[in-house]
Amino acid sequence: MKLFTLFVCFALSGLSLADDTPFQEHKNKMLQHTEERLTKINEHKTCVTNATTDEALKACTDTLRAWHEEHQAERLEKRKERLEKRLQKRKNNKN
Repeated sequence: MKLFTLFVCFALSGLSLADDTPFQEHKNKMLQHTEERLTKINEHKTCVTNATTDEALKACTDTLRAWHEEHQAERLEKRKERLEKRLQKRKNNKN
């Protein structure tokens, strides 16, 4: 009975290892994006802390806003590519 239990545990652990690769890739991407955002927020915080005039504060905000808009444009482009790929796949499946 113990041998059977060990066999089942090893079999199940082997199945979970096969699924870990896409999970780990996704997790790494999320961590990378989080680090990027934290870096930008810390840069903005430093900029605001060092600002001595209204113009300097505006420049800090404008810099962060420009980065955010660029980042948003990249996300929208990736979303568009995924949608086009999905539509193409549907067209190929109908034919």
